[in-house]
Amino acid sequence: QTYQITVGNLSGDGSLGLNLNGSGTGIVDQAGNDVAAGLTGEVYVLDNTGPAVSSVGLPANAVYTQGQVLEFTVAFDDAVTVDTSGGVPRIVIHLDTGGTVYANYVSGSGGNVLTFRYQVDFGQVDQTGITLGNAIDANGGGLSDSIGNAANLALGSLPSTAGIQVNAPVLPDGGDPEFRIQPSPPPIEVPLVPKPVVPGVTMPPPLFEIPTLGSDVPTLGNVFTGGSAIAPSFFAQVFSSEGFGDGGGKGFLGFGGGDAGIFTSSTLSMVFDRDVPQEGSLLRVFDGKQWRGGSDIDDGVRGVFGAPSLGQQLQELNDQEQRRITDLAWALGQVGEAEQQA
Repeated sequence: QTYQITVGNLSGDGSLGLNLNGSGTGIVDQAGNDVAAGLTGEVYVLDNTGPAVSSVGLPANAVYTQGQVLEFTVAFDDAVTVDTSGGVPRIVIHLDTGGTVYANYVSGSGGNVLTFRYQVDFGQVDQTGITLGNAIDANGGGLSDSIGNAANLALGSLPSTAGIQVNAPVLPDGGDPEFRIQPSPPPIEVPLVPKPVVPGVTMPPPLFEIPTLGSDVPTLGNVFTGGSAIAPSFFAQVFSSEGFGDGGGKGFLGFGGGDAGIFTSSTLSMVFDRDVPQEGSLLRVFDGKQWRGGSDIDDGVRGVFGAPSLGQQLQELNDQEQRRITDLAWALGQVGEAEQQA
């Protein structure tokens, strides 16, 4: 025999069991004998109450400015499922200046603790401590337990919020005092378009301007260049370090005398020396050849057009050094002879 029992009009939470008593049940067998023993049935759990808030966690006591975050945690006595398809649940925050703002739900669905956050913005000030609403604002969303019982959104007794202050006034010029580094946008890629090739143009422009007198009259330089292409030429200058000069100011650009400040003379200054050479004198120009002019580097390279090579100038400096050593050795020898005679 099968019996169907319907249980209804039950409220509250707890357990429900259907047991069969051992007597007085009216259940007999075919011979009229009462059922001899009872029967313990299944136990059922009744859950008609949704989750409720057990505690609320607040941000640390501090003064919060623009860009800082206020984080709240709400603990329930049962696991909570958050449905945000119709809206995001939030906690109401009342400010002295700036009106009412909201800390929106960010995480915790399926657990007992939900997290809400709000970021302070300009124009919000509350120096006496923020004030929270009495309950979570569902804002179109839903909070329930695993079997669909809606959660009780009342926040209950809250800790003091007097130490949680906000100070983010609006600047007079509406500016932002916080320095921020914005990432540079990616460079715009511009395709490289090759320059068009101009037919017949193959030679670069000339490095030197071609001198001309007009009317096809050749310049005086043609006598020396022979009509060849114009090319750059250079002067090499080597400085003598015999002393600090005599202040005479001889030479080219002041490098020929005391005006040099550091160098007594230089090879370049000799070419432009203003002194007139003595007739019949010879000048040896580093490579052993004889030229008319002075015989020492201090007399200037008179009558020479151009400048000696670097190797020739270095050789002359070496020869001068050897001459000084020879003169010194001769002088020391004279002193030795005088001592022996004494």
